[in-house]
Amino acid sequence: MNAFENQSDIHYAMVVRNMLYDALNYSSQVEVCAKKHRRNKDVSNAEFMSRFAKTDTLHPVITLTIFWNYGCWDGARSLHELFDVQDKAILDYVPDYKLNLIVPGEIKDFEKFKTELGPVLEFISDAGDGKRLAKALAEKEDRWSVLGTEEIDLLNICLD
Repeated sequence: MNAFENQSDIHYAMVVRNMLYDALNYSSQVEVCAKKHRRNKDVSNAEFMSRFAKTDTLHPVITLTIFWNYGCWDGARSLHELFDVQDKAILDYVPDYKLNLIVPGEIKDFEKFKTELGPVLEFISDAGDGKRLAKALAEKEDRWSVLGTEEIDLLNICLD
């Protein structure tokens, strides 16, 4: 299962937000199994209590956040970064949750993108610096020529 979060501004609790969405997705998958077992009446004992059989499995959930801005992301990228604890050893007992985040300004190689997403992210990255954008427009005209109306509309929205 894949999920996408689009951010034009930094959401300083994005880690918790994505973690909650992922947990709700997993909970929904468990509920689907429970409904199946209630209907089939095919579990007993501990499996009956949880309505989740030992052999049941879940589908991984990957949530990707894309920061549609030329600025840098200065928010937390993991749950542990949000904690203010004196004794860091306590974090050994607290599961961490990492944010899967794309920040255009942090990408070094836009050629690895095989779709129009690469040029869009590259344009956004360059848009924060007028001189760099002008240079990129002059040097990479062929790179921008692949952009269609949807990509141009996206850039207009992202860059106001």
